[in-house]
Amino acid sequence: MTQEKQLSSVRVLAVLVGLSVLSACSAQGTVIGLGAVVGRILLQERDAGDALSDTDIEIGILTRILEFSPEAAATVSVTSIEGRVLLTGDVDGAEDGARIVEIAWISPQVGSVANELTVGLGGGIGQASDDLQLAAAIRLRLVRDLGIADINFIIAVDGGVVHLAGLARDREELRSVIWHVRRTAGVVHVVSHVLTLDDPRRVARGV
Repeated sequence: MTQEKQLSSVRVLAVLVGLSVLSACSAQGTVIGLGAVVGRILLQERDAGDALSDTDIEIGILTRILEFSPEAAATVSVTSIEGRVLLTGDVDGAEDGARIVEIAWISPQVGSVANELTVGLGGGIGQASDDLQLAAAIRLRLVRDLGIADINFIIAVDGGVVHLAGLARDREELRSVIWHVRRTAGVVHVVSHVLTLDDPRRVARGV
């Protein structure tokens, strides 16, 4: 094994271990099994290097949020797709939300931050459970549609509002995903941050 491959393997292991530690102390968005992380790195449309970089970004942001406020870390979800960060979840005050956005921008790998945080609207454990069930129901619909590569899509649900992130192979696939989400019982609203593979923002980035 070359030194470059050895370093890459060590880095992957470090990222996965770091994420497993974080998953023990955060909520919906960060409770991710290691198998899911490996799947994201190996199977998504993203380049493996981008996927690994995104995982680094997510871990870095979540670690800083945890240092800033353990309470916020338990309610905020962080998703990064090719350096485009999506923040979802609920915080106690506008100041907390503003600070979390600042934290998200700390990493030089971050190219944009979409702030979808809500303030003081958290529904407690009951709402979190409902949101998890809704996300699972949406995922099941996507998995059953053979025209959709569901591994490319991230689903974050907050109070019945569904936030989508990821990469669609084309506009038709994206339309199909949104169609399924809107027809899932319990969905209040759909917000899409999904880009298609030929989106000019990706082309400009050199992807």
